Amino acid sequence: MLAAFGASMFVAYRAASVGASANARFTIGVLAGVVAFHLVSLATGTLAALATGYPLPFTA
Repeated sequence: MLAAFGASMFVAYRAASVGASANARFTIGVLAGVVAFHLVSLATGTLAALATGYPLPFTA
């Protein structure tokens, strides 16, 4: 998960580096990293629940 966080920060930082201030690049990188971290965490938890047979609320 930390690798995904770091990679998304790097990608967002590089994408925003054209014509943006250092603060804007940093903010975009941190926000992208936070979003990526939560998505990976959610996916990991969902797969773990499915693997153990735990009934998820959104499954029929």
